Amino acid sequence: MATNPIPILPDLDEVIVDGFISKSWLTFLTALRKAGNRTVAIVDDNGDTVFSVDSEGNVVFTTDIEAVDGRFSGHISGKTLAISHEGTIGSLEVEEDLSVGGDAAVTGAITGASVDVTGEVSGGSLDIAGNGDIDGTLDVGDDLTVEGQAATDGIIYFSANAGATNADKWRIVANAGANGYTLETFASGAWVAVMTVDANNDVTLANDLDVTTDLRAGNDITAAAGDVEATAGDIIAPTDNKGLIIGDGSDASVYYDGAALVAKTDNVAASDFDIITGAQKTIELQTVVYDDMRVPLQNTKINPTKSEPAFENFADGLFAFAFEATNADDESLHFVAQLPHSYKEGTDIVPHVHWMPSTTNAGSVVWELEYIWVNVNGTTPGSTSVTVTDAGDGTALKQQKAIFAAIDGTGKTISSVLTGRLTRLTSDPGDDFTGIAYGLEIDFHHQINTIGSRQPLVK
Repeated sequence: MATNPIPILPDLDEVIVDGFISKSWLTFLTALRKAGNRTVAIVDDNGDTVFSVDSEGNVVFTTDIEAVDGRFSGHISGKTLAISHEGTIGSLEVEEDLSVGGDAAVTGAITGASVDVTGEVSGGSLDIAGNGDIDGTLDVGDDLTVEGQAATDGIIYFSANAGATNADKWRIVANAGANGYTLETFASGAWVAVMTVDANNDVTLANDLDVTTDLRAGNDITAAAGDVEATAGDIIAPTDNKGLIIGDGSDASVYYDGAALVAKTDNVAASDFDIITGAQKTIELQTVVYDDMRVPLQNTKINPTKSEPAFENFADGLFAFAFEATNADDESLHFVAQLPHSYKEGTDIVPHVHWMPSTTNAGSVVWELEYIWVNVNGTTPGSTSVTVTDAGDGTALKQQKAIFAAIDGTGKTISSVLTGRLTRLTSDPGDDFTGIAYGLEIDFHHQINTIGSRQPLVK
């Protein structure tokens, strides 16, 4: 850049005071440059330019400069620059140190080995080859890049309360060797990573994760020595066959396979699945599930005054009660059954008879169930009778099931007892099956909502 030195200068003390260029002289040179549209410069005794303002309005220092205020519309470059209040500058290029006691508002780039601003920094770009110390606010409209030297970490330090305690101090470290980064705290007096992101973008937390909304991850979430907690949201695994993996050796897992929720305890080796609910608590099903209260007819009794139904061989030495069609009396079996502790109290039960026709005759069998159902400490009521008609389907010794209407379970509890009598009503005109009806079992479908009861006598 060509310069046209001023041939006559005022006394040097008016220009440089204790090594500093005065604000008034700087204003004068800037105005002179504008009037002549040329470069204005100050040279030392050796003829070297120490300060110049070119035709574009750029201010260039080849030595140190300090000023009370700095307001320049063009580019400023030099060795070191110290402004005790604020700077409003087009761009800054400093070979060594830049120090601004107040705010620095720069429309272009800031470049320096070391930048120290006690107020706010706002600018187009900030390029610091060494350290950047900003005690106020750094306002970046675009990108902030911190680039470590070769084989050196890139580190951003930040703190609260002016770093009054170690717990106020934090840093983000881009690791030179690990190709990842860490969030670290100085709370213990040494830098300790609380979060690590590796080269595969896997995130590892050193402590608990407390999430107040939903937690979603495109990859694995691993809590090596802590908990994953969502206090007001969800932990979501939106992909089938992906879920929660548990154990030091990834021994167990819980996931959805596309059709059902799977709890797997044999990822490594087979292990038990223990459920601990606490005193007087249990697993309770919210969806209806059914089971049978079973009464095998081999465990029933015949009326002592009767000899039928007989216990007969129906196939290959196997015996069952044979309800004849030709007996003058209706044949009956008597039984007692207790509702189990898994029974969902207050719900209906559905009786049904398992039986087999002895022949291919397609006639019907009429079954009658007479019963009394009473709770523990309840008063025995009168009996109730219900019937069901079931036709043979033409195949001998085929197991069939005759289903009665549901019995109302309102008010019924666990350990309630049902006393009953099962009869083939051959006296009923609807019973026209001509063969033997072999009785196998009378059962009662009932709803269950727990594995058992919470207490021995109370559901």
